[in-house]
Amino acid sequence: GRVLATRSAPLPGETGITQYQIDFAPLERGDKPQRTAIDIDGGTLRQQHLRAWGDGWRLTLAIKRQDGMPLTVRAGLVAAQGRRSETWIHHREGE
Repeated sequence: GRVLATRSAPLPGETGITQYQIDFAPLERGDKPQRTAIDIDGGTLRQQHLRAWGDGWRLTLAIKRQDGMPLTVRAGLVAAQGRRSETWIHHREGE
């Protein structure tokens, strides 16, 4: 469950919302994620979607940042046996 790539862009038609795509490698022993573990400081999760992507997984998050506040986002994949991926961390300073 290593993090392979991250992409971010403003969500079209939505002011102040950024969409993040995080690509994870396959989980050990071919586990399937049961859920995501997401923690956000300085913003609000508006949408999330997890889907198979090649042999791995793609997590898409839409996050509205609190005006002028620093933003820290942590995300990972959890299977029946517990956390199965690296924790992806994104930090952006306040403006």
